[in-house]
Amino acid sequence: PKGYKLDALNLLLRYHAPQRTILFCNTKKMVEEVTEYLTKHHFQAQGIHGDLRQSQRTQVMNAFKSGSTAILVATDVAARGIDVNDIDYVINYDIPQNAEYYIHRIGRTGRAGKSGTALTLCCGRRQVSDLLQIAKSTKSTLVQKMLPTIQEIREQSFQKLHDELSNVLQEPGDLPYLPLVQTLQQEGIPMEALCAHLMQVLYGQQVELPEIPTLPPRALPREKGLAYGKLLLNVGYEDRITPNHIVGAITERTGLSGREIGKIQIFERRSFVGIPQAAMEETVAALQSLKICGKPVSVSVVPSGGHARTGHRDRPFRGEDLPRRAKPQRKRPGWYGSRK
Repeated sequence: PKGYKLDALNLLLRYHAPQRTILFCNTKKMVEEVTEYLTKHHFQAQGIHGDLRQSQRTQVMNAFKSGSTAILVATDVAARGIDVNDIDYVINYDIPQNAEYYIHRIGRTGRAGKSGTALTLCCGRRQVSDLLQIAKSTKSTLVQKMLPTIQEIREQSFQKLHDELSNVLQEPGDLPYLPLVQTLQQEGIPMEALCAHLMQVLYGQQVELPEIPTLPPRALPREKGLAYGKLLLNVGYEDRITPNHIVGAITERTGLSGREIGKIQIFERRSFVGIPQAAMEETVAALQSLKICGKPVSVSVVPSGGHARTGHRDRPFRGEDLPRRAKPQRKRPGWYGSRK
């Protein structure tokens, strides 16, 4: 939701815990605002933009390269010339101004044969539309993700801590503090309370995470001019199939959203579904052994410009299979009643 973009960034950084990140903003003012928020919430972040003196830029970049600063908040102009190979995340806090900037931004992660991740924060229909245009011009594939919840972040943090402690406890070695622990235990201090207090001293208090109202995910708007193909399903309204059944079955098995699915035509014993041509092969593979309303369904691709023939004629689905009303008999002008 609008007004929670900084808090959303907070949750993403807590969840992914990147080691070295470049976070892009479009303006100097936004760089300063984001940097101030991150440092206030205990992130190691510094900002860089065109108004900084050369000595300040050098100081910020040295801290980022050495690892003492984990997050570099930058504008596109200030980021030119940055040559760091160990960047595991690039985050677009603001939508890039054009496709060229987008390519330069995301190209800064995953260098030297390493893997990397690019995240883009969108808020509102206009930003989503702008990002779709950039993705289309750069032939990129977008994956829509929900924000991590506070519970998911807590569970992941505890799991990471659990793994670290398990590895340490399995290592052989001297335990110089064991006599002290045994003495405290003999004095009646519960072992659980002792461990919990020691972990709090070692790792500090839990970070307070922002609450963001949960909204249902908004489907990405369908791209204009997107090429669609047709799938043929061997079920129709005689099998009590409706468009909702087909959409639900496809979205459950594939990465397509309801808005990305094209025109659906349901006949007596067969149905046609529009699928983006770029996702056709993956969709057919995912729909193998498909069942709709408990009925096994075979799926095939309708050749471009052709029509699938099933050996019988059928009528299109009209909402309900109701008998058609008989047309009233026409009467010639001046006639009353029926002619015998």
